[in-house]
Amino acid sequence: MSYFLSDKPLKVGEISNIEGEEAKHILLSRRMRSAMPDGRQGEKLKIQDINGKRFLCEFITASRESLDILALEEITSQKEPALKIYIFQSLIKEQPLDNILQKATELGATGIFIFSPERSLERFKEMDKKLDRWNKISLEAAKQSDRISPLKISYLTHQEDVIKRMGELDQVFLLEPTSKETFATWELSSQVNSIGILVGPEGGFSTKEIETFSGLKKVIKISMGPRILRADTASIVAVAIIQSLWGDMK
Repeated sequence: MSYFLSDKPLKVGEISNIEGEEAKHILLSRRMRSAMPDGRQGEKLKIQDINGKRFLCEFITASRESLDILALEEITSQKEPALKIYIFQSLIKEQPLDNILQKATELGATGIFIFSPERSLERFKEMDKKLDRWNKISLEAAKQSDRISPLKISYLTHQEDVIKRMGELDQVFLLEPTSKETFATWELSSQVNSIGILVGPEGGFSTKEIETFSGLKKVIKISMGPRILRADTASIVAVAIIQSLWGDMK
């Protein structure tokens, strides 16, 4: 784990308390050593506070479900990518979707909009609980990959909402195997600061949906190559390609 979280602001030289699940994670999963009565210092750990500031801290004392840490110094954290990448992900099976959330976070995507097109076979119940779970997955991936922020995750209930969100971006790529255009052949304008990736379900978008989406001003159809990729593979690979061509991995 690259860092842990505090739900309070931290200040150098001050002791702060961490409780709840994050404290349990530190105490049980990492088995870190606190400061000792003989003067030996506690183990060092990185803590990101509620304001997104990162600190090097010392583990001072612990009780059963909480611990005290001393902020030693503020440290520099990685900046979020300048190029904002959003995935418009058709609802697919739970495990592949979990994989997308984790890997997209690691690769530096900004957000994901999940929606149900015509051919999506999945219809999840209790969406609020699903969103809570998805946010936890992305948060853990952000901590592991040293990102300041997890993905912004939303569920869109209507196609009109999808179109509206895409219209707020500078460029949108519709992943479509029949297209002659690829990421390598497309010249991205230097004025583009936000990109959307529109990914269909395992059965692909319907003909009507492709016509609707590709007819929008900012949408271009893009092929991912000669092989048909699963939906989760396509989303993850698309983010990686965009980051390598135009983002912070180039």
